[in-house]
Amino acid sequence: MAFKESTIYQRIDFLTLASVLIVCVFGLGVLFSAGYDHQVAATSKANLFNVSPDFTKQLTYMLGGLILLGLSTFFNLSFLNSLAIPLYLITVLALILVEAFGVVVNGSQRWLAIGSKRIQPAEFAKLALIVMLARYLANHPPKDGNKLGFVELIIPSLIIAVPMLLIFMQPDLGTSLVLASVGGMMLLFAGIRFKVLISLFVCGIFSIIPLWMNLHTYQQDRVRNLFHPENDPRGTGYHIIQSQIAIGSGELFGKGYLAGTQNQLHFLPEHTTDFIFSVLAEEWGFMGCGIVLFAIFIFLASILRHAMVVKDSFSIFLIVGITQLIFFHSFVNIGMVIGILPVVGIPLPLFSYGGSSIMTTFIAIAMAFSVYGHSRRM
Repeated sequence: MAFKESTIYQRIDFLTLASVLIVCVFGLGVLFSAGYDHQVAATSKANLFNVSPDFTKQLTYMLGGLILLGLSTFFNLSFLNSLAIPLYLITVLALILVEAFGVVVNGSQRWLAIGSKRIQPAEFAKLALIVMLARYLANHPPKDGNKLGFVELIIPSLIIAVPMLLIFMQPDLGTSLVLASVGGMMLLFAGIRFKVLISLFVCGIFSIIPLWMNLHTYQQDRVRNLFHPENDPRGTGYHIIQSQIAIGSGELFGKGYLAGTQNQLHFLPEHTTDFIFSVLAEEWGFMGCGIVLFAIFIFLASILRHAMVVKDSFSIFLIVGITQLIFFHSFVNIGMVIGILPVVGIPLPLFSYGGSSIMTTFIAIAMAFSVYGHSRRM
């Protein structure tokens, strides 16, 4: 295929870049407040701005991610396609090593220790699945030129199931649900015959009971407490009760920046990670949350529109998977902190603190950037 001449400026998707920057600024602002301590600020002279270590690390991760976005415009998508199988196999191997030699933290065996550092292979399994499934679906369209049947779903279902089950065993219900959601959406986009879809739906209904029986006790308690958190206000219901208090007390315009009492008085658990949206709601109120949600919507829409400008199937499936990944994270995180979904420990992209989470999100966005830059060169 012949490539047309294009400048670096033509290859950069400025709408997506601007939306990423806006969401990052919002995320850093909320994280700074989540880690702010008024007592330390009043007494410490060494740390003039009372910047928490989490904020400093997050800022470093984001700067590295933005550099990655710039470099991704030069990345060759055909090379990414060729890496799909080895990346997937390496990820599965890493997940097996986690099961055998992983570091246990808070009862979960999810990390591999490499020297003094720890990595969470489950985070990168999300990207490996997207790339591998995009390659397979692009290379194996429906035989009848219409939609996928039972037999055609066997291999892509196995591609999804292998890392998902390994992650479920850690146990990490949240990330396994992310893989199921991303893989399922990509298959739906590829097209599934209606009869097959109905059959899968019925099988899913009947699998609820055995799935429930295989959940850990604390996971079952989280589902029960979705409906009655007041039954265990100091135990499994504590997180959601304190989160709802913080969100409700923010009312329309919030208590003010750095003025959230649930956060500052340390009632709100996991306030820099899973429940950072509660900090936002308490300080900025309903209006502030609305502005942030609109920014996230523009961010997702700017990525999804890439699927409209590319012609190769691999790139389109990549965009669908990336968009679903970020959307599902955002939807489930916000849903669990406001009390309409169980607490499953899924971070809010570009808001929640976490090196693996931030880098996974930026790599996903970089792949979308690469799709756009590649389309502008064709």
